[in-house]
Amino acid sequence: MKIGILGSDSFVGKSLHSKLVEYAVTGFSRSNKTAIPNWQEFNYPNQLPDPNNLLKFDVLIYCAGAGIQSNNKQTEEEIMNLNYHYPKKLISNLLANNWKGKWISFGSYLEYGTNHNSLKTEQELLNETNITNSFYGKSKRALSSFITGYKDDNILHIIIPNVYGSGENTQRLIPYLLGNLKKNRPLKLSNRNKKRQYLHINDLIQFITYSIEHKISGTYNCGPKTHHSIQDLVDIALELVPRSTSKITFNDTLSHDQGILFLGMSNEKISSLRWNPEVELMDGMKDYLNLDYE
Repeated sequence: MKIGILGSDSFVGKSLHSKLVEYAVTGFSRSNKTAIPNWQEFNYPNQLPDPNNLLKFDVLIYCAGAGIQSNNKQTEEEIMNLNYHYPKKLISNLLANNWKGKWISFGSYLEYGTNHNSLKTEQELLNETNITNSFYGKSKRALSSFITGYKDDNILHIIIPNVYGSGENTQRLIPYLLGNLKKNRPLKLSNRNKKRQYLHINDLIQFITYSIEHKISGTYNCGPKTHHSIQDLVDIALELVPRSTSKITFNDTLSHDQGILFLGMSNEKISSLRWNPEVELMDGMKDYLNLDYE
């Protein structure tokens, strides 16, 4: 089976490549830091994969994205192009050429809006009108709406919450929290009452491989049943680094999802496949303890 990973230098892309060793994997990315043997440069919009070459793959996984990190100053146009317009063009071209492979892409639970306190289903995502003000959330909503409209048996769109695990950007919440606690450095965090779902990267990769093996299509929320506040994460981190002397302050203006106290999605649909995430948050956070932090 030939698998192409567009955005193979991303957190999810690198993790996928390391787990798909039994397949013929080709990586497409700006750089090849993980030394993927079969690699082609992909640097939107200057260097793009040959559309005819993509037709030769059995599975294409779109991991490229823009606007994920709130501290990256990308324009709305850049975010919309890479998160929506370009994958839309790829999907349209593949299907116009009667491609029989499997397409996998990702949405975000930021699409679920800014004002709710319940776990939202996949259908409620499409009906939601109170979308987050972030360009990232809007671009992901556009892609989800486009893909869901196709209803193609070869397309899988996975809505994900906060994905964490060893190898992610060290400025993301969990490595930032644990790294600074280990170094006894002060931390500035957003609203301590903000609640989110956290999915370990190993669980996400396991579902992707499961979906390939079982020919699963459609749109699925992929997240745990539980959700945790920022304060919960701090409490767990202090259990893991009990001798830290770090001073922690909270400020709600520090994140691009400021003001959204609760983000959660129902995993009832994905549970009907007899699949559920397995990694508990405490166990997942232990992965970071042996990492070297600057």
